[in-house]
Amino acid sequence: MISGSYLKDIYLDKSYTEEQGDSLDFTTNKWFSYTSTTETIRTWPKVISSLSDIPSYFKDFFYIESNTFPYTILIPEDIVFVRSRAKRTNTKLLSLYKEKIIVLEKSKRGIIEQYHNFYGINYFKIESILLYSGIKISSNNAVSHIHFNSIRDDFFKLIKEKIRKYYLKTNDKKIIKLNFEEKLSEYYTKGKINYKFMNYGIESLLPGQKIKKFIYQEPLKINKFKNGFFNWLKNYTTPMLLLLNGEELIIIEEPVKMKKDKDIEYGVVFTYIPFEKIEKITFNKRDYIEMNIELLNKEVINLYFSNDKDKDIEDFKNIYN
Repeated sequence: MISGSYLKDIYLDKSYTEEQGDSLDFTTNKWFSYTSTTETIRTWPKVISSLSDIPSYFKDFFYIESNTFPYTILIPEDIVFVRSRAKRTNTKLLSLYKEKIIVLEKSKRGIIEQYHNFYGINYFKIESILLYSGIKISSNNAVSHIHFNSIRDDFFKLIKEKIRKYYLKTNDKKIIKLNFEEKLSEYYTKGKINYKFMNYGIESLLPGQKIKKFIYQEPLKINKFKNGFFNWLKNYTTPMLLLLNGEELIIIEEPVKMKKDKDIEYGVVFTYIPFEKIEKITFNKRDYIEMNIELLNKEVINLYFSNDKDKDIEDFKNIYN
């Protein structure tokens, strides 16, 4: 009889049989407990450096450009928790080429291919929540969601840097980083930004970026209508840091943009939007200030600021325009 500790493994591997439980090779069989170290290791992303290591079901779709093996990451199937809900992920293969990214996914319908040319990327997100991380790439061709175990999120650093450096124009990292770090530290000393977001802001810098403006917004209470004119829904925005530089907008926020209380969220989401992909930015003033970032693909990203950020918003408008 199969005990409850095997349920996740059975869910992931429909071909499981009780006879497999007799094998000691945990790299090929899934008899062990979900809570064991071996199960955790099995779900870690892996860097693939040779064609022989590519899973057989991906080989017909994988290719080498200009005789150079691309930087390639294999992300095993897993069950991850996204917004407190369990979600089964398929095995994926992410390959980084000179000016594009290709994502292959093994699904029940076969292999799904998604191409993202750097010039066609509208924005991308890097998400880190406790044990799991994720990347969302939105381009003219497709939208890819990739979730993986956070223990190897360093493998994805090159992906992030390659995309962002594609539209960077200058090369003065030392001076730019120093000035920006000093300004954020000054805000932290004055209590205008918390320690976590100060560090995230510094972490978001890349060579060649000129930080022209940043706005930090603490949690903000917002009233909205829901299901009728007299039915109010009280929500709180989570903390957010908006950075404006010469090539992109950077939004740093907690995983849940809006919630019903002031409880602390765990994790962070970095959103990077190239200027050239922004159609327009508009503002609506109510009992708070709403910023609407409309992209060329007609997707809209909403940010919320308190009215005491009026001067910061005006500065932002003048610099952006």
